[in-house]
Amino acid sequence: MNKLAPQIKAAVTANPALKGTLLGPVAAFQEHIKAGRLEQAGAELKRLAASLASAAANAPAPTQAPAQKPQIDTDNTGAAQALASWAQARTTALGQLLALEKAIRGMNDPEGDAAIILVKAIQSQLTARPATRQAVVELERYIATDDIIDEAQGPNGFGLTVELRTPLLAALSQLRTALPA
Repeated sequence: MNKLAPQIKAAVTANPALKGTLLGPVAAFQEHIKAGRLEQAGAELKRLAASLASAAANAPAPTQAPAQKPQIDTDNTGAAQALASWAQARTTALGQLLALEKAIRGMNDPEGDAAIILVKAIQSQLTARPATRQAVVELERYIATDDIIDEAQGPNGFGLTVELRTPLLAALSQLRTALPA
């Protein structure tokens, strides 16, 4: 599973629609490991590897996309302040997620690998500079509705507070109103 984690992250980053397809086997793997069902865990690992191979085979060939001009007018004080607020909220969230990841790694538990994959999935979705109103809306939807945000924020047994939704959504709301429609 550790060897597949970077591939999973890359596949989900390249095609966010694959998240459900790839994270299902990760969760099943975790459950089988927890229950001591090693054969079933191995089968889930193979299923995950096959899904990754299929995703790679079906990925469109990379194309040179025309450069998009960011639509954030940083000369506009409101937009610049909103972007700065987002950057601060994102940095705080990434710091909390990094601390959680380190605590999970410190457990040396086989189930920790699946949890780390989920933490990294959240990190990869937090765009540093969403340049359009649509990008902000999609990010708001992800943060507001995705179950892995709930899992990351839930009680973790490490004494770590992970607060993502409230500060990130507040910063994104400010950024959305500062962007042109």
